[in-house]
Amino acid sequence: MVGDMRGNAAEEDGMSSGMARLPPILCTYFYPQDRSSLKRFFLIFFFVVGTLMFVGGPLAEVFLVHPMVTLLLDDGNIISPDKKCYDHRVLNQTCPDDVVVEYYFWNMTNADAWLQGAEPPEYTEIGPYAFKSREVRYNLSYSESWDAVEYTYHQWAEFDAEKSCPSCVLNDTLVSVNRAYLQYIATNEGEDVDSETLTMFQLLPSTLKIGFDTMSAYITALYGSGNVVNQTLSQWATCAPVDALQGPLNLSSPFVKDIPSPVPLLYHPEFCHFIIQWFAQAYNQNIQPNQIQSFGVQLSLEASQAFFELSIGTSNATYQDPAASQFLYAFLSNSQADVLQYLTLLSSPQLPAMASIDAVTWALLKRYTLNIMAQGGRQLFGNLLQLGQGGLVIHKSLHEWLYGYEDPVLLVAAQASGAGYQMRPWEYTPALSLTYSSALYPVEYLGNVSGTNMTYNMLSWNQSDIGRYLPLIQQKKIQTGKSSYPQRIKEYRGLPFRPEAWGIINMTGQNEGVAFGDSIWKSSPFLTFDSALSRPILTEYSGKDVIVKGVQSLYFSLSNGSTAPCNWTAYNEWSDETGFDPFAYQSVMGNISSEDFNTFLNNDSYFSEYLQHSVLGQNFSFGFGTYDITRDRCMVPDLHEAVWDVSNTFACPSFYSLPRFWRASEFITSTTGNVSAWNATEEEHSYGLAVEPLTGISVGGHKTYQLNHRVSRTSIMYPDLWVANGSSINTGYTSDFVSIPVFWIKMTWEPKTADAYLLRAMKTMLSYLYTILVIIWPAVGFTTAISTLLLLLYGKDARIRANEIGHYQESRAKPLIFRSQSKRRSSAISVHVTASPAQDSSRILEAVRDAVDMEDVSDEEEFISSAHIAHS
Repeated sequence: MVGDMRGNAAEEDGMSSGMARLPPILCTYFYPQDRSSLKRFFLIFFFVVGTLMFVGGPLAEVFLVHPMVTLLLDDGNIISPDKKCYDHRVLNQTCPDDVVVEYYFWNMTNADAWLQGAEPPEYTEIGPYAFKSREVRYNLSYSESWDAVEYTYHQWAEFDAEKSCPSCVLNDTLVSVNRAYLQYIATNEGEDVDSETLTMFQLLPSTLKIGFDTMSAYITALYGSGNVVNQTLSQWATCAPVDALQGPLNLSSPFVKDIPSPVPLLYHPEFCHFIIQWFAQAYNQNIQPNQIQSFGVQLSLEASQAFFELSIGTSNATYQDPAASQFLYAFLSNSQADVLQYLTLLSSPQLPAMASIDAVTWALLKRYTLNIMAQGGRQLFGNLLQLGQGGLVIHKSLHEWLYGYEDPVLLVAAQASGAGYQMRPWEYTPALSLTYSSALYPVEYLGNVSGTNMTYNMLSWNQSDIGRYLPLIQQKKIQTGKSSYPQRIKEYRGLPFRPEAWGIINMTGQNEGVAFGDSIWKSSPFLTFDSALSRPILTEYSGKDVIVKGVQSLYFSLSNGSTAPCNWTAYNEWSDETGFDPFAYQSVMGNISSEDFNTFLNNDSYFSEYLQHSVLGQNFSFGFGTYDITRDRCMVPDLHEAVWDVSNTFACPSFYSLPRFWRASEFITSTTGNVSAWNATEEEHSYGLAVEPLTGISVGGHKTYQLNHRVSRTSIMYPDLWVANGSSINTGYTSDFVSIPVFWIKMTWEPKTADAYLLRAMKTMLSYLYTILVIIWPAVGFTTAISTLLLLLYGKDARIRANEIGHYQESRAKPLIFRSQSKRRSSAISVHVTASPAQDSSRILEAVRDAVDMEDVSDEEEFISSAHIAHS
């Protein structure tokens, strides 16, 4: 039906003339009620809206909402000078990192029995001693392109009594292995002379002095103060003075050690005693003191005095005369002729007396000196250790264990290095803590010992900066996020990699696992750099979710590969593929001079160039474009499950494990002496990170480490201590050992309450938006579109409308066959006729005449009929 066919003639004429050039329309139908049906209008409107909701909701979520939120989150993670703790315009800044560190110590309960070899060591666990960690940053600078930021920092901690055990205080006493003594032992490990023997030699002038003074005291008590020196020399060479009083005083032997005394001697200082014992052992002959000379041992008083003058000099109980030490070194390591030549060059006044000693007596005198060095030196060394509270096992307060104590052995070595040793306190004050006791401690300490006004920017992580370097001063260079995701480490302690025995360890990865990246997937493992282990580790989804202050998070734990023993097969395949020759590499590393090594510490590119110009050649490749955690564990190497060798870090045989040897192999626990004593649990002693999946931020952490030392028997001071038999087999270690746990720590953190609320609000908003746009909108839209479409097509009004249109479309006129000209005219009528069929037919005829050139009436009548048919 043609709706509203009214209009004036002028408009009709205009339309006729304007539309004549358009393609003709045969017929159009408009239902009159469609223009006035509000119900149909709303149905069509809701159909369109429902369709848009169904399609547009998910599209808006994917292409609008999620990208905008991701952009906001990325902007929040990007490092810039406006972010807290990253402002390069200030000299230093303190960053509260909200990390709680809990220390648990292993207190040794049977130290004496262990040292005597009677039983393996036993422990009780004490703690926790909780601390709140803080960080001070300084010397902060950005790269020219602002894509990386570098800073120096150190951490300090405050004791938290509330989170510590009720009875825990820092003056509690701990009995454990002294790392300083292990460092001392490790100094000469693998050398011809071990550290204890070397110390015995260094103490030899004092040992001889103490022996001579002890004999003098006994002779004075027996004979008075007259001619004490000659009597003492005679007792030392022949034992005659005491032997003469053996009967009158009812003495048991001619040796001063057997004279009753409130403080008995632990060894025989006389040369004559050594001669008698030597004949008994070498020839099975028991000789008396008065028979010594008859057996060919001739040592005059002049020769005896010359020997003591040369070997003691000005030494005393605590000081060793360098000239005496030089003579003893020459005496013990050279022939008699060479020693006499040495004395000749020195124009020594003792030369004639020393030249009078025959070859046999000279040889026995050397043996005596070595024997007295072991026996008397051991006693002297033991006294010094006891006096300085040193040795293998020590008793110290927790505060001393954590923040440092002066070790007597290391202190002597540091003092021997010359003035300025106090500027290097780490050389003689071992400490267990990963932090300082206060933010200002390194500045105040170095300021006090140097007499200068130290500032933060004068502290350095660089080992070559003597007087400024401290081991707990650290450095990092991390990505800002301008060109790649933020918080990825580019350098640690100035290096992107660290040389080890069998290759190079990467020093890169996500910074301590604080940020993983946007939209974390459960199936994605993540490489994280852990500065405590000084290694990259691989974390993977553990299969469980956790809630941290109301924030739903994924829990990532150490991958099996991160704790597995090194994979030598993968390592060998890698070395074959890259052409890496570990033996050539070790040879090159061993030939690095101290000057080159210091330069390498300051400039990693210099190290690369050094290797390329070495025998490794120009084609040398580090081969670390990809990583393989189990392969890379061969670089140190880490030979056993869930342990990380840190001997280089602590300068003695040491390794990290998880607390109570969680996930460690039975071999490792067997070296402690008690396989079943540890009772580790995954919940308390594992290592993991709670990562919020949308932001990729570690909203919670549970990092744990346990420090352990490998302790072996020593040649002089501790030859009997208990070790695990067979522990050196297939381990690469030269002697059996016992694994001694010292302490373990648990580092935990959570977001601040305000940050957790903000993150929860954002996640809630995103969750609601996702639910609305992806679930509710499509569901409502689909329901609306389908229901309105069904009403439009099959509703009651739709059926009525369809019936009426069908009625209007019906025509009672007989079918006509139109000629082509008639079709064109019919088309014109269908466009230009504006009158309804009910109007006067004369107006229709007039319209027809306007549209066509009439030549006969029949055509005219035919057109009128066709017009009615078309507009029906």
